[in-house]
Amino acid sequence: IGKTPTFAKVNADKYYSENFTGVSNSTNGVTWTNQSSGINLTISNPFKEGNKYTLTYYLTAKEGYIFTGATTVKINGQTAAIAGTAQDEDGKDIKVKVSLKDITPKDNKQEISSLNLNVTAPQNGAKPDFTKITGTGYYTDNGGNSPANYKNGIMWFNETSSSTLKPGTTSTFAENNKYSVTIVVLAENTHKFASTVTAKVNGKTATVDRIDDGSVVVKYSFAKLSVSHTHTESDWKTDGTHHWKVCTDSACGVVTTPKTAHLGGTATCTDKARCSVCNAEYGTTTDHISGPAATETTPQTCTECGFIIKAALNHTHKLTKVGAKDATCTEPGNTEYYTCSGCPELFSDADGTNKVTDSSVIIAPEGHKGGEWVSDESFHWQECTACSEVLIETKMLHEDADDDGKCDTCGFELSGTQEPTTTPDNTPTDDNNGGEPISVLTWVIIGAAFVVLLAALIIVIAILAKKKK
Repeated sequence: IGKTPTFAKVNADKYYSENFTGVSNSTNGVTWTNQSSGINLTISNPFKEGNKYTLTYYLTAKEGYIFTGATTVKINGQTAAIAGTAQDEDGKDIKVKVSLKDITPKDNKQEISSLNLNVTAPQNGAKPDFTKITGTGYYTDNGGNSPANYKNGIMWFNETSSSTLKPGTTSTFAENNKYSVTIVVLAENTHKFASTVTAKVNGKTATVDRIDDGSVVVKYSFAKLSVSHTHTESDWKTDGTHHWKVCTDSACGVVTTPKTAHLGGTATCTDKARCSVCNAEYGTTTDHISGPAATETTPQTCTECGFIIKAALNHTHKLTKVGAKDATCTEPGNTEYYTCSGCPELFSDADGTNKVTDSSVIIAPEGHKGGEWVSDESFHWQECTACSEVLIETKMLHEDADDDGKCDTCGFELSGTQEPTTTPDNTPTDDNNGGEPISVLTWVIIGAAFVVLLAALIIVIAILAKKKK
């Protein structure tokens, strides 16, 4: 595409190319024909995108050779058609027309079939993100769009108020409003967009429109921003390695203090370290510190805690049963085993004949198992199928990017906007008007009607009183 055709002469051992009489724009017996217009190209006519071309050679056999019905021709490895033969005085075919059709010019550009674009999602009070986006073979740019609305090819639109958040102004995102972003994407000179392009914005499927100039326009609508909500933080939540806090509002429950690893504290041979932030135990205990070696009558013990490291040399086991305990999601369990009061050894039987180790009797915690999605009007989350604890990392607002009335994640049918529960609105409502608040005008009409009725009642009473007189 964009290159001009070549008309190189063919000169083989048995044949050569030359111009035939009556053929226009033929050079060295070679023509290039635009199949759409039927016009033969000249050296100054470039190949164009979207057109197909026919390459034709006009060949003459050299002395002593002829073309026959068995003659075949290939051009660049593709079989060409033979037509238009011409004979000598003996009726031998000495001239042929050889054509290869449906040649589509190439531009050697790499095709872009998918786009992954990321912008900072709308947040209450935040300014829109107009940061230029680049990727392999593409970038965002205004193109021919107005810089009053676009910057770096990005436009933000308030779908609730049907207004644009203009770049370079103090415009910010507002609660209870729904926003969309439009992104104009251009291809680098070494690339081009495929006939079908898919796009994602922040990992969510977006709509794509192709423009005649070769660019594409990507559009994505975000979920409506929730009404402001002040979080009330919980006490520290912990597991074996991390701590965090959540909002105690049952309709919210989002993580308010990020999940971070336990730190600080000092472990001993009897106690794990305690986190200096949340005071939860974590990690493992240290090794015991060995005291003097065991003797015939005295065991070897830990100098820190008195734990029996090695029994006295003439020791007789005195066993105590430890009952089996199931592991939970967060706590380890154990199989049944026996401990000895005079040594650290463990046994699986009451006679003390089968030794076991700590690792063989301990059952590791099973961990939480997420189940089906649970939903309310604003949020969805998963609960552990074993202990019913809410898995906080799964709790989030509903989002309906494709506007089908259902949450994209959990499938919950949305009856309105997805907003956390706030303080109840005690404004009187009209049940005959779908539960909508009674307007000021309605109150005025009701008041006026009351005044009219009261005046009429007074007049009636006055008339009756006069008749009695």
